[in-house]
Amino acid sequence: MSGSGTLEIRLFGSFRVLVDGRPVDDGAWGRRKSKTLLKLLALAPNRELHREQLAELMWPEAEPGVAQNNLHKTIHAARRALQPDLKDGRGSLYLSNVEERLALTAPSAVWIDATEFERLGAAALSGSDSAALDPALELYTGVLLPEDRFEDWATGPRERLSRLFQELLARAAARQEAAGEFSRAIELWQRAIAADRCNEVAHRALMRLFAATSNRHLALAQFRQCQDALRAELDAVPETATRQLYEEIASGGGTPASSSQPDKVPLPPAAIAAVPSRRGYWLAAGVLTIALASAAWFQLAPRQQAIRSIAVLPFDSTSALEYLSDGLTESVINNLSGLPGVRVMARSTVFQYKGNTGDPREMGRALRVDGVVTGSVRQRGTAVAVTAELVDVRDGARIWGRQFELDDSSLSMAQARVSSELAAALGARPEASQAARFGQPQTANAEAYRNYLLGRYHFSQRTREGFLRAEKYLLQAAAQDPAFAAAYTGLADVYGLLGFRHAPPREYFPKAAAMVRKALDLDPQSADAYTSLGMIKALYDWEWPEAQAAFRRALELNPGHATARHWYGVHLNSLKRWDDATAELTLALELDPLSRIIQTNAAYPVHFRRRFDEAARRYRKVFELDPDFVVAHEDLMMVHHLTGRYEESLEEALRMLRASGEKEILAAVEGAREKSPAGRPAYRAALGAWTEILLKRSRSSFVPPIQVAQLYLRMDDRDNALTWLERSLAEKSVPIVYIGADPQYDSLRGHPRFQALMAKLRLP
Repeated sequence: MSGSGTLEIRLFGSFRVLVDGRPVDDGAWGRRKSKTLLKLLALAPNRELHREQLAELMWPEAEPGVAQNNLHKTIHAARRALQPDLKDGRGSLYLSNVEERLALTAPSAVWIDATEFERLGAAALSGSDSAALDPALELYTGVLLPEDRFEDWATGPRERLSRLFQELLARAAARQEAAGEFSRAIELWQRAIAADRCNEVAHRALMRLFAATSNRHLALAQFRQCQDALRAELDAVPETATRQLYEEIASGGGTPASSSQPDKVPLPPAAIAAVPSRRGYWLAAGVLTIALASAAWFQLAPRQQAIRSIAVLPFDSTSALEYLSDGLTESVINNLSGLPGVRVMARSTVFQYKGNTGDPREMGRALRVDGVVTGSVRQRGTAVAVTAELVDVRDGARIWGRQFELDDSSLSMAQARVSSELAAALGARPEASQAARFGQPQTANAEAYRNYLLGRYHFSQRTREGFLRAEKYLLQAAAQDPAFAAAYTGLADVYGLLGFRHAPPREYFPKAAAMVRKALDLDPQSADAYTSLGMIKALYDWEWPEAQAAFRRALELNPGHATARHWYGVHLNSLKRWDDATAELTLALELDPLSRIIQTNAAYPVHFRRRFDEAARRYRKVFELDPDFVVAHEDLMMVHHLTGRYEESLEEALRMLRASGEKEILAAVEGAREKSPAGRPAYRAALGAWTEILLKRSRSSFVPPIQVAQLYLRMDDRDNALTWLERSLAEKSVPIVYIGADPQYDSLRGHPRFQALMAKLRLP
């Protein structure tokens, strides 16, 4: 063997290796694992893997030292198989070792059928090379490495390439049908079913084609074949769309496959033979792959009802990858919410279903959406497998599905690819202002992306500890990629919410403002950044026109941004623009119907209009979602106070304190109530005990001064209430912006000190 030519590796159908065009004999491999070594390298990115990765993949149960020794011997055997006259491993032409990484090499070229198939297939599907379709299909001579059917490292690539094969067949079948070549289209769909007997898209395509070519008996037989395959392999029944098509054909109807419906078309014997009678059907063994409908199939059989609303349910994962699955779900939601004409359920609503193993279609019906997206994130050796699919809630049809095999360096592509393909499946295109950035990865830095996801994961806990952990990870992400705009927006949200309730606003809101400016410098089209800017302008800077402009800009960029609509609605409510506030909060609820805070805040316009009975009904409605939701208890407590129902207000205060875990205040309030006469005296005593604890705490830690002001006000101590309101203004305690509209301050409106506060706030 000269060793001066090519190394050719074939993975489809069965494993074969050719050196200079001559096959390597089976007996030349020496060790069984020598073949496995070449298979792993052939499937790896850039055809190379670190020696430690190889040892772990090939001998996962062995001690590291033993595994490395085995690997050394296996490499030697593989080199001798490829180059029998090799005297020294360092002279190998086909297996090189550089810095502990083993790679496939050759003096001329390394050619791998799976790699070439994937290259040609991608070119054919993207439209960049339509002539690549047939050569790609010719390369797929059978399932990838069938002899390694149960090896984890082969499963992901096998499924990925099988799905690509199905998509290429669908594209080729659609092309043949458009040209009037019905027989050829039928052969291609039958080839798809031969590879995946449960591919209902292919079964329906054949049923339509048979019906359209006046071969109704074959169409009905095709349905029976589909029914038998699903029962045998999945213990399932055909989808609603398949059953409806069968009933239509059985009754004498049937949708033509194209606008030019021919007379009865003679089919080739192979096409007829492939649709046997029900009795004679032989259940052939095959590898189950996920049936996917390509864009070509959508053109072949367009859906009668467009999907105009969807819920992206939380992607399933192991606990170790929870941050990744949650982040991927949230990113896809954020991307799709900007698509015109599609209503996308917001994060806080769909995450109510996290961990729910029920029927996704039932969840979709409960959310009143047309389609649901489900998915999973799983570790596959050194890679991460992300699967996702879109199902029509109305008929159960699978509209789109995909699996991506990603390594650490390409994880940031996951949300981009899922979002782009889902948009295409929905037939939706982003607005012109968002088109350039839609479906693009937020950063090319893998570690920055991972830290960003960890930051968002901890941020979503909405606790002080969670915010501080989020800050740490987001700062790391920004340091690793200074051009990563989303990391700065995340930091702005962290600092804003810390300053809202957990820490002095003057400590955190200026940091939030700096992060927003940085984010907008990097990405002027970020709806998230404009939403954060609106929050800062409304709650801290007290610049009302600028706040309104920021929220409006966010909604121009993404009309489906639930948080922007929510925060804008609350801001409008503080300005007494109650009709506008109601409109925005209603839209926010449509996008996020299970959000407890939006449900609560949506009652503010009626509360602030002094329609207290209606407000109380709205707050009680929140408890159907969460009986312990603190904010709703707090607001209902205030409604009872304003209507003179002091005992009910005190009971609601106790519920709030129990739900919030404030054991010290709870004990003090309960003790004061027991020692005082029922009614107003017990109420005042309880509030006094509560106030004493907050005053004590304020001497050593941060207590929002407006909380103390409100307690004094409920005890009719106006002087102390005004003193603490003035302190709230000086410290920029966030809820001070609501005093112009909030009815709890009505008793102070004629007081000069209160009017001075209003003048400084410049509230209407």
